[in-house]
Amino acid sequence: MSLVIAGHIVAFDRSDPDAHFQGRVYIDDSGAIVCVTQGEGFAMVWREGEERTRFEIKSGSIYSPGDLMYHGHFNTGHGTLRHFAMRGRSPKFSQDRFRTKLHEMIPFDEEPADVHPMFLEELKRKGVKSKISVVEE
Repeated sequence: MSLVIAGHIVAFDRSDPDAHFQGRVYIDDSGAIVCVTQGEGFAMVWREGEERTRFEIKSGSIYSPGDLMYHGHFNTGHGTLRHFAMRGRSPKFSQDRFRTKLHEMIPFDEEPADVHPMFLEELKRKGVKSKISVVEE
């Protein structure tokens, strides 16, 4: 969903991952403000070559990944983790021409090796049964 206000676009997107859901890690440009409205889990952010920062998220959490930061959202609760992101865009001053493959989601097999095991360990600690797992071929 988006609104146009004074020639600028304010875009919204939302995500409602079910319990025990690990979203794919991705990189994006700056400006998104993520608001958690339901559930619990953790988010992780980092830049290429830097240490990852992990923080707990729950209803009422608000955070904003920086420019070109990898980030992921992980639902470790027993219910839905609902969050939405707001970002502003200006057709006149669009940054889309600078977008590259870096702005896409990272395949599970290319994300840092300890991310998925960390997610599974958190599920186990909270008593949430995992319904998915990465399959090695």
